[in-house]
Amino acid sequence: MKKVLLLSVFFAFFLSSSGQTIERVFQVNNEPTEGNAVFPLDDGYLVLTNHNGKLNFTKFDLLGKPLFSKDFYDANGGWPHSAIRTNDGGYLIVGLREADRPQKGYIIKLSQSLAFEWGWNVAHIDPTVDLWVSGVRQTSDGGYIVLVKGQYFDRNTTEPFFGLVKLSAAGTLEWQRRIVATVQTEVFDVLQVGNQYVIYGGIYLGSSSSWDLYMGVVNDPDHGDSIAWQVWIGGLHFDGAYTIEPVIYPNASNLVQLDSNWIGLAAYTKSYGSNPGAGETDGNAILLILLDMSGTSALVKMLDGVKNDRIAGTYGGPNLLRLSDGNLLLGGMSESNTYGLPGAYLVKLAPDLSSILWQHEYFIGNSPFGTYSGGLAFSLAETAAGKIAMAGKTPSHAFLTVLSGSGANEGGCTYQVSPVVSLSAPFTPDIVSLIPDSTFRLVSTDPRVVLTSITPTASSTTINLICYADLEVSPSPLDHNFGEIPVGTASVPLEITISNGSGATGSLVIGEINFVGGDQVDFSGNLGSCASHSILDPGESCKISVAFSPHSTGEKSTTVEIVTNDPNEPRWTGTIRGTGLVGQDISVSPLAVSFGDVRVGLASTQTITVQNVGSADLHLGTIGSPSAPFDRTGGTCANSQTLAPGGNCTIAITFSPQARGVFSSSFEIISDDPDSPLTILLSGTGTLPKISVEPPTVSFGEVVLHTTSLQTITIRNSGDGHLELGSIGSPQAPFSRTGGTCEEGLSLGHDESCTIQLAFTPTTVGSFSSTIDIASNDPDDPLKQVPLSGNGTGIPEISTDPPVGPGAELDFGKVLVGETSSKTFTIENVGTGDLVLKTMESPPPPFSIDSLSSTCTNGKVLTPG
Repeated sequence: MKKVLLLSVFFAFFLSSSGQTIERVFQVNNEPTEGNAVFPLDDGYLVLTNHNGKLNFTKFDLLGKPLFSKDFYDANGGWPHSAIRTNDGGYLIVGLREADRPQKGYIIKLSQSLAFEWGWNVAHIDPTVDLWVSGVRQTSDGGYIVLVKGQYFDRNTTEPFFGLVKLSAAGTLEWQRRIVATVQTEVFDVLQVGNQYVIYGGIYLGSSSSWDLYMGVVNDPDHGDSIAWQVWIGGLHFDGAYTIEPVIYPNASNLVQLDSNWIGLAAYTKSYGSNPGAGETDGNAILLILLDMSGTSALVKMLDGVKNDRIAGTYGGPNLLRLSDGNLLLGGMSESNTYGLPGAYLVKLAPDLSSILWQHEYFIGNSPFGTYSGGLAFSLAETAAGKIAMAGKTPSHAFLTVLSGSGANEGGCTYQVSPVVSLSAPFTPDIVSLIPDSTFRLVSTDPRVVLTSITPTASSTTINLICYADLEVSPSPLDHNFGEIPVGTASVPLEITISNGSGATGSLVIGEINFVGGDQVDFSGNLGSCASHSILDPGESCKISVAFSPHSTGEKSTTVEIVTNDPNEPRWTGTIRGTGLVGQDISVSPLAVSFGDVRVGLASTQTITVQNVGSADLHLGTIGSPSAPFDRTGGTCANSQTLAPGGNCTIAITFSPQARGVFSSSFEIISDDPDSPLTILLSGTGTLPKISVEPPTVSFGEVVLHTTSLQTITIRNSGDGHLELGSIGSPQAPFSRTGGTCEEGLSLGHDESCTIQLAFTPTTVGSFSSTIDIASNDPDDPLKQVPLSGNGTGIPEISTDPPVGPGAELDFGKVLVGETSSKTFTIENVGTGDLVLKTMESPPPPFSIDSLSSTCTNGKVLTPG
C-alpha cells in the first residue's frame, strides 16, 4: 500500500497526496461534449472543449472539482482544432465555424483570465474558398504562425493549397504564403525550427482513392521565401521488411521537435501493407516517424497489436508529447483489441523509438456511477510535478484524466489473474465480470466501480479499476465549542476519527486536512495516526486531534476541512470554536529603570514591582541578573514563584559605579505569560564632582586704617557629578565674610558656580593674613583653603617750617644784586602713615631750589616723624 507523507505545523496542519488519480467525465449544458486540449495550471487544470460547435473552457481544481465553465462563440459553430498557451500566460485558439459557407477558420487570443483580447478572420486570405485552420505555434519573435488549408466547397475543384499566416503578438498580419497542392489536402500542425517552418499535412491521391502524408519545410520570407524541401511519406521502409504504402488515412495531430536536427510525428493508417508477414493480418496501426531537418533520413516504428505492442487498432489523430525526461509519449484511441474494449491508450517510448517503456489502455465512464463508454485522447500535457494530464471524449462526454508519471491510476484497485484471461470461459472476480459474448465485454458488477484498463502479460492479466471510497468522520456533524480558555494555554484536544466505511470498494485517499478561514492561528492540529496512514482500506480508520490555543481574547472559530477521493463527499467540513480569556498576564513597573547620576564609590537602589494582572496563576521562571555595576540585591520575587491573580512581588536593583561614565544593562524575567520573556532595561551614570576656586588666593594690598576693601571668590563645579558644599569657614580679623551666594548644603551641577564676598578692615598698621576653609564632596579636595592677605596703613600729615598757608611767605629780605641769599624750608610727616612727596615745583626766578643741598625730592617717602 502506498503511504503519503503528512506534515504538521504548530498553528495548523496540512496533508496532501500526490498520487491521487483524477477521473472526471463531464458535459457542458447537457450537450454532447469533447475535450480538445488540457492545460495544467498551478491551482488545477483548464480543459478546452467543444459542445455542439461551441468553444468552451472548463476549469477543475487539483482534485478534479469543477470550478467554472465559460463559452465562446454561439451555436453557429466554434469547433476548436488547436490551442496553445502563450508566453504571456494567455491562450491562442484556432478552429472552424462549420456553419459558414464557405467554411471559415478563426483565430482568437484570450488573456490568462480568459478575457477576449483579439481575433483574426481567416477569410481575409480568400473569401471564396473553405479555409480550415489547424496548427498554431508561437514563434521566436513572440508572434504566431498559423497553418491553413484552402479548397473550394466542391472538393474536385483544382488548386487547393496549404497556407501559412504570420501574425504579430498583437494579432496583426505580417505575411502569408500559399503552397499550391493541386489535390485535396488536410492540415495537422506547423512547427518553427530556426528560420524555417515545418508543415505537416495530408495529400489525397485521387487515382487510388487513398491518402498520403505530406511534410514540407518553408523558409522564412526574410531568409529566402522558398520551399526548402517536401516529401511524401509513402514508400518509406522500416524494420527491413515493411513498406509504407500510400494508403495512410489522414488522421494525425502534431509535430514534436526532438532537437535542432530531428522532428517527430505520428499518424494513423488503415493498412500497413499487402504482405505484412507470416501469422499477421492487415489492420489499423499507428506510425511513429522521426525525420531529420534535411528530409533525407527517417526512423519509423509501427504499433499494431501483432508484434506485442498491444495497440490493435486506432481511430482519431494520435497525439505525440515530448516529456521532460526526453522520452516520447503517444496517446490516442484504441478502436478494438483482443478483449473487445475500445478506449484511450498511452504508450511511452525511448526518444529513438528503440523500445517501449510502458503502455496502458484506459476505459472512461460517463460518470462515477455509470457504465463504460470508451474514450479518445485528444490532448496530452505534462504537469510540473511530472504527472500526465489527458483530455478527450467518449461518444457523448468530455473527460479529464490525470495519471502518475508511469501512467498508473494511483489510489485505485487491481485484480490479477494467472494465466492470461481466456475468452472461452467467464472470468468473475469480486466486482468485475468478463462476459464471453460476441464482443467479449468486461463489465462492472458494482455501480461504484469504473473499469480503467487491462494490462496482459505472457503469464498474467491485471484488471485495473477505479474503486470508490466511503468517507466517515466522527463526530459528524462537527460543531465543537472548546469553551473559555485562557490566552496562552491550550484546551484538551478533540479527537476526530476518519474512516473508510462499509460502503467503500476501494482505498480512501486523504488528500488534505486544513484549517480554512476564520481564526486559524488560534487552533492547532496533530495528524496523529493519519500521519502514517493516509490511505485507508475499506474498514480502516485513523485519528487526528485539534485543540484551541487562543493568542488573544474574544470569540474564535475556524473550519476543519478534510479532502479525500470519496466521490460523494470529496470535501468534508466541520466547525470548531472557543473563547479566549485573559490568562496569565505579567505587568512589570517600571520596564526601564534610570538611576541618573550616582557618584563614583556610592550606590543607589531602586525597586521593580512584578504583578499578575491576569485571571490565571502566573508562574515565574528564571529571573536574570544584570551585569556590573548593576546588581540584583534583594526583593521578594524568586525563581519558580507563583503569583495568584492580583499578586505581586518586588526586585531590588542597585547601581554602584566604580568609575566615571555612562552604564547600561538589562535582565529578563521569564514566565508563562504568552509574551514572555520581558526585558528590563537599566541605565545610570557614574560621576565625580570637582571644586574650583577663583582666585585661588586673595590679596587686598594696602588698606588705610579704618577703611574696608572688598574681594569676591567664585566657587565652580568643573566636574560631572553634583558638587555638594559643606561648611564655609570665616577668616580671622581684620578679614571677614560679608556675603555672596554660596552657603552650606548648596548643590552645584556641572559648570555651575556661587560666590563668597570677603572684606579687609585694618585698625592698626601692619601686614595681616588668614584663610577661609570651604568643605565639599570633592573626593580629591574635600577641604579647600583659600589664603587671604592685606596691609593696614596710617594717614600721612604734612607739616612745614616755616608754615605755609594763606598770608605765609618766606622772606629773604634785601639782597644785593648778584648776590645769593639762602633759606631752609623743612617738610615733616607728623601723621601716622607714609607721606609721599609727589611733585615739587621750582619757583620762578630769581628764586630757585638748591637741589644740591636739598633732601626733598619728587617721590620722596617720609615715614611718620
